[in-house]
Amino acid sequence: MTILREMAGWSAAYHNDNSAASSLAKAAIEDAVACMIAGAGDLAAAQVRASASSGSVGAALILGGGRTSPHLAALANGTAAHALDFDDVLIGASNHAGAVLASTLLALGDAHKCAGKDMVDAFVVGIHLCSVIAKAIMPGHYLRGWHTTSTLGCIGAAAAGARMLDCSEDEIAQAMAIAVSMAGGTKVQFGTPMKPLHAGLAAQSAVQSIELARAGLYGSAGVMEGKLGFSELFCHPDHPADWKAAAHFLTSDQTGIESPGLLFKRYPCCGSNSRVLDIVLDLQKKEQFEADEVAAVVARVSDVNTQNLMYDAPRDELQGRFSLQYAVAVALYTKGVTLKDFVPGSVDRPQIRALLSLTQMISFGKPFDDGDPPRTRPHTVEIRLKDGRTFAGECADPVGTVNNPFTEQIRHRKFFDCSSWVMNQDRIDRVRSLIGRLDTLAEISMLTRELEFHVKGDRGERFLRPPTVSAI
Repeated sequence: MTILREMAGWSAAYHNDNSAASSLAKAAIEDAVACMIAGAGDLAAAQVRASASSGSVGAALILGGGRTSPHLAALANGTAAHALDFDDVLIGASNHAGAVLASTLLALGDAHKCAGKDMVDAFVVGIHLCSVIAKAIMPGHYLRGWHTTSTLGCIGAAAAGARMLDCSEDEIAQAMAIAVSMAGGTKVQFGTPMKPLHAGLAAQSAVQSIELARAGLYGSAGVMEGKLGFSELFCHPDHPADWKAAAHFLTSDQTGIESPGLLFKRYPCCGSNSRVLDIVLDLQKKEQFEADEVAAVVARVSDVNTQNLMYDAPRDELQGRFSLQYAVAVALYTKGVTLKDFVPGSVDRPQIRALLSLTQMISFGKPFDDGDPPRTRPHTVEIRLKDGRTFAGECADPVGTVNNPFTEQIRHRKFFDCSSWVMNQDRIDRVRSLIGRLDTLAEISMLTRELEFHVKGDRGERFLRPPTVSAI
């Protein structure tokens, strides 16, 4: 039996009686919705939304304005969810699974009047299958330059959406096989509007794959591991795919959302910054030094992270999200990194530009050790002050991971920061409450009705305005 057939069989048979997995799924959906709301006001998201809604009508909500067909709603909402790079990262897969899955499932669930529990269960399925595929092809696939949000994301989301619509095992398999032919997206686009569009394209492809499979279209069952298949073409020659490891993980006791789990981001920038920022901010708080006292910062991270953080001296806020030098400079100067630090002109602040050259980024090689199972190697930071003092720290599990989870205060603050530009506190509370009891809702539309609003696009200026004080 091929791995694709094994994954389809597991997806169709999966019975979610795991309260831990369900709780994590609802937390992930809340996080993705928060990022979707925040990103709906982004210029790139507005441009995609205009294209998706032009001359079209349908039953699926587009956050930011209008309704359209499910695949176009998934495109627009997926782009919005990833527009600010504030959305989650699936550990071990290095993809923004929540953005793709939530966009796919909200669009299909809204149009097909699915129950909330079906969405929660499907989300668990989608995360697990992304983790299964990652077990076989990572990190080589990512190091070769593929953006896993759009490659793994559309395949996992196709299975998740098909599961939510109660498709047969064969239809789930065919949806995944079709999605493989839509997989694409390269990391050279990081720092441009194409990166968030990758998430939207992945969600759109997932929906279309499901619709085509339900109509009877089919593909090769050996598309993943077969000759001229996914792994042969998409994997790094020095990191051959291991489908036995993937098959073993598929039937393990825990699902991928439980372990290795998701990183919910504390900072609205590339997740490769997260561990270094946690260390820098913790050291600064503990040792009470100011930015102008710092002589040098040396950060040791994995080769995956050095590849992602490609801009030493960013020219705009988009590149700033993929610059460790900028993130550390902002952290040192403002003692935090927020949405307000990624607006026009933010990277040109003279106080920040003066600090960029202080940070040196060094790769220690592969991101995982050789243990069984392999563990994430910690990132380390050494900060040298002008008076000769030196402080050092390390971090393997950044804030927001399963082993170092968000507090309720951080979750509340993130949702507020993402949504208060367009929603008042009462509405924010209603949305969070609906997601918190999503598995009890008769229809997903009970949630999407609270997410209706109309906005234009900007480059982040909305976050500089005072929070909304009246209901929309």
